[in-house]
Amino acid sequence: MSTAAEVRWVVALTASAVTERVERSRPSPPSDRGLVWLLLAISVGAVAVASVLGVALSEWAMSRTGDVLPAAGGAVAVGAAFLGLMFLVFASKGRGSGTEND
Repeated sequence: MSTAAEVRWVVALTASAVTERVERSRPSPPSDRGLVWLLLAISVGAVAVASVLGVALSEWAMSRTGDVLPAAGGAVAVGAAFLGLMFLVFASKGRGSGTEND
């Protein structure tokens, strides 16, 4: 067997093993209880970040130093909260077709 044939054989074996593992490890959609706990955790985290961000932005507005770090941090925090909430909205996509008349 040549080296090229061995490399192709190893690549084929690796590809088949990876696809099999991915299929086996595909998670099922979380239960409603799990989604509620996740929503609660995201909400508590969002309130905590909003509180810290409000204090930081109020001090930034009073100092007028021109530092944009608190505003940039706020944009990142809001984006992270939206990503978490979007996950919650679209997490149950696989449960049904989305219409009631089916």
